[in-house]
Amino acid sequence: HQHRRQKEMKRLTIYTCDAFTKKAFGGNPAAVVLLEKELKVKQYQIIAREMNLSETAFIVPINPKKQHYGIRWFTPTGVEVPLCGHGTMASAAVLYKANEKTINKDEPIIFDTKERGTLSITKTKENIITMDFPAGAPKPIEKLKESTDIKKALLNALFSKGHDDINTDIVDLQVCPVNRKLLVHFKDPHVIEKACPNQEALLAIPFEDTWNIKGVTITAEVNKKENIDFISRYFTPWNGIPEDPVNGSGHCMLAIYWQQRLNKNPLVGYQASARGGTVHMTIKGDRVVLGGEAAIVITGTIPCPDDE
Repeated sequence: HQHRRQKEMKRLTIYTCDAFTKKAFGGNPAAVVLLEKELKVKQYQIIAREMNLSETAFIVPINPKKQHYGIRWFTPTGVEVPLCGHGTMASAAVLYKANEKTINKDEPIIFDTKERGTLSITKTKENIITMDFPAGAPKPIEKLKESTDIKKALLNALFSKGHDDINTDIVDLQVCPVNRKLLVHFKDPHVIEKACPNQEALLAIPFEDTWNIKGVTITAEVNKKENIDFISRYFTPWNGIPEDPVNGSGHCMLAIYWQQRLNKNPLVGYQASARGGTVHMTIKGDRVVLGGEAAIVITGTIPCPDDE
């Protein structure tokens, strides 16, 4: 009986952290759990459901002296995702905070993922956390560009309150097969904030199965004076998320797209969601280094769920 009570009292260290923002309550929130050893999948799922943020990251030490850890991400519905940008940035911010006396800021933090290899995370002198991710180059699809039906359905879905009084001229439509996203480049940047998508209408757009579209990124170039090259928003009802506050993998695609159009590297993007977030991008061959700041919001403990 006493043994059982001790087992129930085991608590795990947990944080919530807002990624891609200087201040708390902006950017994209993730929960981060620091573990001593791997748990069972069911236990990860229970904790992620309880936290109810888009992702909860779980960190397991592999060789802490070398700053080497394992990382996994789960959604509240129990899905394990292969890669999560803001969850990685939040995890690095938590490790920098939890180990601030011992961590070597000149050496990277290394995360081993289950499916996407190794991620290397560093911190600049300006406190920007940078992550080395695989790039996602978007490609034009002629049939998509020429389809007036799809364009019409897309505009009606994105601007559910009507779009007669706004300039919805589309400059380009491209698809990123790696990140399974549709990129819609609008001429007028003001359109991005005016979008008010109807989720069911987005899901009903007759995209071809071979395009494998699971999210829509809308983007536009902005005034050079603002130290931002482009703005964007990201909608993914296909994954159960109406709008993602700041999307890391989307910026792996946007970086390649805007580098080609603006002939510029590095780039800075602003994701114009309600919470908002700023993403720094540097393209290095077939990799994109994403950078941003992060703010730790909650520090605490959570009971470890039974593994039975």
